[in-house]
Amino acid sequence: MTAQTFQAQTVQSLQNVQYITARSLVDVIDNFDGDRAMFGYMVYQSNARILKKDRNTREKSPVEAAFWESEILINMNVNYEKSVNRQLQKEGKEQLEFHKKERPWGQQVNDTENGSLIDHNGIFYLQAIPLRYKRTKLIDENGNEIDWLRDWDVFPKKSKPKNQGTDKPVEIRAYRFDRIKNLRIRGMNYKILTL
Repeated sequence: MTAQTFQAQTVQSLQNVQYITARSLVDVIDNFDGDRAMFGYMVYQSNARILKKDRNTREKSPVEAAFWESEILINMNVNYEKSVNRQLQKEGKEQLEFHKKERPWGQQVNDTENGSLIDHNGIFYLQAIPLRYKRTKLIDENGNEIDWLRDWDVFPKKSKPKNQGTDKPVEIRAYRFDRIKNLRIRGMNYKILTL
């Protein structure tokens, strides 16, 4: 790669960055909602639930509040039911057929089959299938890495999807828009402003 090619790619990637609010990102997703499936890349920050004491040593947790910051490759506008049935077919379990349950909270805004936009009492969520977690780090409220906390047994046990019948479960998640830090879709890089 020549220096000119690298410089041209850098300028192109800078031109495709847009700084927007989380509410404006909801409007962007609303334009794509229910459209064909698409891949995206997201940086997402969520609260890390921390137990008061270590399960093994019973020592008090050294940290009261922390956050997970994850870089995630996602698939949006997908039909969850069809995805699970495709996975069953891949695993040679065609005799089983998965039917998703009604959503216990929130409503899909546009397309109820493939939609990615969920409204729950005025708070919007991006529904997507996480394909791969590239990097997950643990940070404190100031953004400092505290990965040493992983050595403590202070995190709740994770549950797996139930009743799919698959060997490899298909996960679907709802990500709050106000916790998305960066979202790349369809050639645009949306960096979220915090106000």
